Amino acid sequence: MKRLFLSFSLILVLCSCDSTLDGKQEDTIKLSTNKLWFRAKGGVDSITAKGERWYIEKMVKIGDTIMYPYQYDQRDTLIDRGNFWELYGSNIQYGMNEENFHDVIYIKGPWFAVDVLNKQKVIFSANQNETGEKRMFKIYLWDKNYYTYIEVSQSAD
Repeated sequence: MKRLFLSFSLILVLCSCDSTLDGKQEDTIKLSTNKLWFRAKGGVDSITAKGERWYIEKMVKIGDTIMYPYQYDQRDTLIDRGNFWELYGSNIQYGMNEENFHDVIYIKGPWFAVDVLNKQKVIFSANQNETGEKRMFKIYLWDKNYYTYIEVSQSAD
């Protein structure tokens, strides 16, 4: 049932695009880079964008696990968890723009934070890495028919 829902959702997204282009849409977000690298001590960095109508998808990939703000109840009914994720033992919060329900304005994870200052600048921060392992997370962005991601990695030493 879950796979059926996800397949149906993907079909709806693909069919609802308003671009007149055939195939893949051109880059409308225009990120300065889509990869950031932090040293083990952590820090702050930013990425700029030239697009003005992009949004962050409500999902985060930490390592190999993709996390959504949704879950299913015992009857396979989809439940929107609202502004708080507590799945797979992680604790991730996200905040939405009150005027536009598509607009994620911050994501706070167990060791990282993402703050959207405006449509031209996104700030990323990482805490010190004391795990002894490299760690990574991805956020996904979209505008109309164009999808991309930002990958943030942090070294172990």
